[in-house]
Amino acid sequence: MTDPITQVEDAMVAAVHLALGSKLRKVETVPGGLSAEEWGARLRVSPAVYIGFLGGPAEPPNQTRIMGRFMAYVVTGNSGSDEKTRRRGTPTTIGAYPILAVLIPTLGELRVQGIGDLVFTGEVSNLFSTAFDDLGISVYAAEFKVGISFSTVPDLSQYADFTTFDADIVTQRPLPTDPIPLPDGEAALESRVTLPNS
Repeated sequence: MTDPITQVEDAMVAAVHLALGSKLRKVETVPGGLSAEEWGARLRVSPAVYIGFLGGPAEPPNQTRIMGRFMAYVVTGNSGSDEKTRRRGTPTTIGAYPILAVLIPTLGELRVQGIGDLVFTGEVSNLFSTAFDDLGISVYAAEFKVGISFSTVPDLSQYADFTTFDADIVTQRPLPTDPIPLPDGEAALESRVTLPNS
């Protein structure tokens, strides 16, 4: 059994592929809150839709349930396109507005098996910035939410046991660069690391 956050992300990616797959170059999950540089790295594969989990507040009275927030990021453009083209598209490349027009009802009516119904929050953000414009991309974000329960523990047998690293590292001070030296022989930094015996 997969964890519920992964289930929602996978269901969103599958729904976007079904609705827009032939019009997009990439549909995948990303961590929320990417920087301009990270978006720039994705420029070469636009138009694209990226799904990110943003967390969510607990739903009282049951603290094992959250209202999960998911963002669908729409990225369009290339280094030669103007901002209007990135928004509206051309006969050969879909723009951000047509993607949003399909994305919002597709994800806003999505039923995630075993989880519940994804709901469009009514929030679409234009993430325009000079940095994005300089990169030749437009980025929009549509927010969706769904209640997620953590009452069922996922099967962890698919994951290997954590292997540790163990070592004692002691740096003696004073160092020539220290503004306030410690008495000779006093450890300024100690780290303990465990390695497996093999």
